[in-house]
Amino acid sequence: MRESDNYWTRLQSRKVSRRGFVAGTGVVAAGSAAILAGCGDDDKGKSTPQATAAGSGTAAATAATTAAANAPVKGGTLRITKTEKDDGLDPAGRVVNQDYEQGQAYMWTHAYRTSDGTVMLDAAEKIETPDATTMIVTLHKGIMFHDNVANGRELTAADLKFSIDRIPEIRKNKGGNSPEIVFDWIDSVEVTDKYTAKIKQRIPFASRFIALGSRNPFAIVGKEVVDANGGVIDNVTAGSGPYLLTKRDATGTTLDRNPKYFKRPKAGPGFPVEPYVDKIEVKIQTDASGIKAAFLDGQTDYLTQAAVPVDKLSFDEYKNNKNVVAEKVASFNQLLLFYDNLALVDDRVREAIALAINYDEFIATLYAGDGRYQGHVSGGFGSLALDPKEAKDLHPFNPQKAKQLWEAAGKPFNNTIRMITPPVLKLMSDATEIIKGHLEKNLGVKVEVASTDINTFVGAAVKPGRKDWECFVSYFPQVQFLPEYNALAGVMPTAFGANTSNWKVDHPDGHVADAAKQAVKLYEAQAGALDPKEREQKMHELERFIMKGYWGGIALPVASTNYAIFNKRLQNVPFKDSPLGLDARVHDIWIKA
Repeated sequence: MRESDNYWTRLQSRKVSRRGFVAGTGVVAAGSAAILAGCGDDDKGKSTPQATAAGSGTAAATAATTAAANAPVKGGTLRITKTEKDDGLDPAGRVVNQDYEQGQAYMWTHAYRTSDGTVMLDAAEKIETPDATTMIVTLHKGIMFHDNVANGRELTAADLKFSIDRIPEIRKNKGGNSPEIVFDWIDSVEVTDKYTAKIKQRIPFASRFIALGSRNPFAIVGKEVVDANGGVIDNVTAGSGPYLLTKRDATGTTLDRNPKYFKRPKAGPGFPVEPYVDKIEVKIQTDASGIKAAFLDGQTDYLTQAAVPVDKLSFDEYKNNKNVVAEKVASFNQLLLFYDNLALVDDRVREAIALAINYDEFIATLYAGDGRYQGHVSGGFGSLALDPKEAKDLHPFNPQKAKQLWEAAGKPFNNTIRMITPPVLKLMSDATEIIKGHLEKNLGVKVEVASTDINTFVGAAVKPGRKDWECFVSYFPQVQFLPEYNALAGVMPTAFGANTSNWKVDHPDGHVADAAKQAVKLYEAQAGALDPKEREQKMHELERFIMKGYWGGIALPVASTNYAIFNKRLQNVPFKDSPLGLDARVHDIWIKA
């Protein structure tokens, strides 16, 4: 397969010069953004601008001064806010409110930049893909764990194997929230020498490079610390990353530069020879007005949009602020109305709830009209997602039929629907209120909404067995770089669908169980399709099956545009990928005095 046939670059309708990845064979090498797959450069034949001599000494001096002023400098403190404490630090299983605590205390084989298809090598010196079911990872020599991790010893391929091998156990028996859909394509990991590991896959997987680079669950951890803490590292770190976690309490966290961090022989995309920022301070702040005021006053560096959503009506306030960078970026948003499929076994009940929601009104109210219909794969993935028109056709609003179905099903749950929401996450709580109004008006039901903090909300969502709710709204703000790991992860029986939506292959109702088995079959068919067009068709088939059966939950409309809002003193921010959380992984952001 030629690298110019790269599935990702075609999906994003972009010709990426030597920066994609190939699902079949190739090598990703350190110091380059490219996958060297033994094929020609996509830019072949294009003219390259040639350097010309400066017209005068003054011009040369001016250029030198400008270059010096814009050159990255070390130092300074990156200031972040979040709305609540994390739910634990273990990168194999915890996914709530620890972006920087995990992203900067650990290393991964690589990270992935969705906006241009760049594979950014981290702990890996190179990654080879000799065939469709093998990955060979060669790690850098000289990477040392933190002093309090395994006595600061060197990180090796055995640590990579251990880190991958422990993921299924964390998920199955220790409350892990990273779903199987992200890791169960891996069959085994073999250590072939001190710095090399061979990953054998259970199935061909078109998204393998993207999955392996994800923050959860593939961070490389030290076995000694994991063993000393009973197998789960929720309250300590066990990494080798550029920063040390020096504070973690109810007020927030602090990460200080790791003086013994690995110095790369050569800078690469996202990862300079060494990081620029000295310290990262993450402050917990729950009041939305306070979060916004602190940002506008220059006290924090990013606007926490989970608490202070930005839309087309509020964007200009930031765009016109001389101390703020405000950019419109592609939307990879996902918003899902989860169903409890132990409660909503009757097909009529699931369909009634779906038909009772006025989606056009939902878009007008929540997004000031700037919204789009989509399925369980974000529209940000281009042709891999359903066409918006088809997605709209699969979201009919029919209040008359909705009420008929609801009444024919016997007005279940004593004609009361229970929902949960964390008010601190304004988008989710606002969406919940809109849906509450629609269901009460169009079904004639009572809707009870329980307000909780985020960690209680997550606990209620994943509680085994029959839930304390019938449906709830949730969104996936930072995991959409992998098409399987967005709203699909919310409903698939091999992901959150099994425990959150209770849609699983061993469901006690045979009809529900058979549908789950069919979804798994369709999912694996698309995952193993290495031809982009074939994969698009199979993914669409999967989405249609889920949406027509109202299985797991409803993919709600989302904002058409995302916004990156940050303090102007920050330089080299990967703002196109900020909504996907890349800021918390890269090391090349720097602070201009």
